[in-house]
Amino acid sequence: MSSAHVFDANTTDWTPHPRFADLRTKVFETRLSHPMASVMLVELAVAGAIPTHFHEKETETVYVLGGQGLLIHGDVQAEVGVGAGASIPPGLPHSLRNTGDMPLTLLAIHIPPIL
Repeated sequence: MSSAHVFDANTTDWTPHPRFADLRTKVFETRLSHPMASVMLVELAVAGAIPTHFHEKETETVYVLGGQGLLIHGDVQAEVGVGAGASIPPGLPHSLRNTGDMPLTLLAIHIPPIL
């Protein structure tokens, strides 16, 4: 029998994102610990932005834990705040901008895993 993979955001270090300067992450699940999804806590700096990009194979689901922002997906703009979320299918261009006065914190899940 295998065991549970336990993680703790309180003891996981923030890591700068390799592509997006305003972003840092705490990675909880990768394909090594979960073959179906990657799971991470994401923090976007005040006035920060994730430029337009897309995922070739992954559906990205995000859930806002703190702060507020503007999510642009395709031609649609959506204000997002605590309790809001979105699932972005593969191939859909999207970006995110922090519009609040505190870091924008998200739980991000990618299926299949990106990491």
